[in-house]
Amino acid sequence: MAKRNENKIAAVLLTSVGLANIGEWIYFIGLNLIILNNGGTAWSVGLLYIIRPVAGILTNIAFSSSVDRLAKRTWMMLLSILRGLLVGSLLFNQDLWYIYLVVFCIQICSSIYEPLSLGYTVLAISKNKLKRFNSWNSLVNSGGFLLGPAIAGLLLTQGPPLLTFFVNALVLFLSALLIFTLPEYNLKKAPRQSSFFKTNQQAFTYLKSYYLKNRKIVFFYLLVSSLSLFAAGLDSVEAAFSKNVLAMDDSQYGMMVSISGVGFLIGSLINNLFVERLNIHQLISFGSIVYVLGYLTLSTSFHLIPAAIGFFTISFALAFIQTGFRTFIQWVFPTEKVGQLTTAFNSLNALIEMSIVATVSGLASIFNIRLVLISTELLMIVIVFLIIFYSKKLQVAKI
Repeated sequence: MAKRNENKIAAVLLTSVGLANIGEWIYFIGLNLIILNNGGTAWSVGLLYIIRPVAGILTNIAFSSSVDRLAKRTWMMLLSILRGLLVGSLLFNQDLWYIYLVVFCIQICSSIYEPLSLGYTVLAISKNKLKRFNSWNSLVNSGGFLLGPAIAGLLLTQGPPLLTFFVNALVLFLSALLIFTLPEYNLKKAPRQSSFFKTNQQAFTYLKSYYLKNRKIVFFYLLVSSLSLFAAGLDSVEAAFSKNVLAMDDSQYGMMVSISGVGFLIGSLINNLFVERLNIHQLISFGSIVYVLGYLTLSTSFHLIPAAIGFFTISFALAFIQTGFRTFIQWVFPTEKVGQLTTAFNSLNALIEMSIVATVSGLASIFNIRLVLISTELLMIVIVFLIIFYSKKLQVAKI
């Protein structure tokens, strides 16, 4: 009976995540078009990518010490409803300042939701099933990667971009309804501190203590995270490289995005088939190697076919990295502190991400884009070797 309940919880969680993921793609595509249609420039759209880490940093500072004490299911449901209301409000106001304000608020909700979801999964799913669950989670996300843009394209042929906001709001409300059916899991509540500053001081003391006792784990976490941070820098000039260097038109670039979605789907399917035979060391190491090879293939290509192979390979490898990394976090971080630790490290990652994106995009505007891409990828190769080395030292092959 317990096994059946756990499978039901996993199915509801995955369905809720999948719906939210599809809705996010639908809304974001519509958002880009609304901004451009309202006279916005490429820089106006680029601001959307800066808002995310800024919102993440501010949220993590405010909530990192208290996120593990929240009633996770209740807050996940409320945050989904709030995101739906925020997206729905864009139907009535499309001024640029209001769009940025709404996106900022939505990103705050998402920054709180992510560690809550991670913590809820650790409580609801047995540790020996986490790797399988995370594999299914990657598969669900790949479906969102494919279905989201496809549904957005269909909606845009039937009506204005505002229609995408309406559909995403409905999807988020449905996601909240699914979360409502889940049971609540409560950890033993820690005594509340007398002030916000005292609470955060205690949180900082814990983080410092955890770092001093688990330096290798923290370093490995930051190593794997840094791959996605450097990838964000590469992605910030990916469109410019595709259109200006490889001379792709809009339809060809759109095809590359679709190929990326197919790569993520196939990677997730293969990952799902073999996940029980692979340990975390193999998942992360294999994924990291192929990930960087994909970027190198793309940046050294001169024609569409090698570029398409590069796009496919990057997304294919991402499924393995995500499954291995999420399982690693859920295994090594204390259950009662998984939210606090991830939010704290995400704050650091957000600062690094903004620096890398600014540096890579700045250098690409001064120097040859291909040279900047390859130079960045050489740094990623060094990181991959360190990941393989430290994963062996940490003995993550046993997970």
